[in-house]
Amino acid sequence: MFNDKYGLTKAVLEGQKTMTRRAVPMHDYKYGFQVWYDRETKQCCVCDGSFIVERSRYARGEVVAIAQSYRDVYLNSGSIYKIGLLGRTAGWRNKMYVSADDMPHHIKITNIRVEHLQDISDYDCLREGIYEL
Repeated sequence: MFNDKYGLTKAVLEGQKTMTRRAVPMHDYKYGFQVWYDRETKQCCVCDGSFIVERSRYARGEVVAIAQSYRDVYLNSGSIYKIGLLGRTAGWRNKMYVSADDMPHHIKITNIRVEHLQDISDYDCLREGIYEL
């Protein structure tokens, strides 16, 4: 779910935003921590030396719906593409209450990696949806 306040959903749909970052909560680990890519689950994992304490929310290859309110889907497409969409009033204006199966646009997670936030490049900033003036 991308923030509409900053136009992120629109940027994704227009192809301007092709990358996103998620913060990993880092705790005071007694023995430090290790990060690796788990080939079985296709997720990044953080281990505190004994146990996996964090996993990435999404897996490589996973297809995720781009959440839009049913109203936005209707206004952008000009028609209700699923029967009964108008009857779902909970998601008519709020995309938090929509069904992923009803969304017309999806993205595929192509890569997951771990890096420090300060290591972002100018090119990655553009892929995050920041534009040059």
